[in-house]
Amino acid sequence: HQAVAAASDLQYALHFEGRDLTDDEAYRHLLPKYNLEETDFFKKLHSEAYRDKALYEMAQVAQLQVTGFPTVLLQVSNAKFYLLARGYTDYS
Repeated sequence: HQAVAAASDLQYALHFEGRDLTDDEAYRHLLPKYNLEETDFFKKLHSEAYRDKALYEMAQVAQLQVTGFPTVLLQVSNAKFYLLARGYTDYS
């Protein structure tokens, strides 16, 4: 239920703070904010199951022909997506 906020914090950590997201220390400061238990979080972060989920999502993004970020897609069914924004988009 806090996925968007967590993703925003990770983007901030990467792009503003310059954290290396391949280093476990890049995440440690966010664990209390999202009430995540450290041992469980790092176990999942390094698990094969979550690696497979990430690879699946990357394959899905490639299939949807996402070529730049940010890109916003609206998913309306398992097979139907609408492109809402690619790159900078004016609020209006």
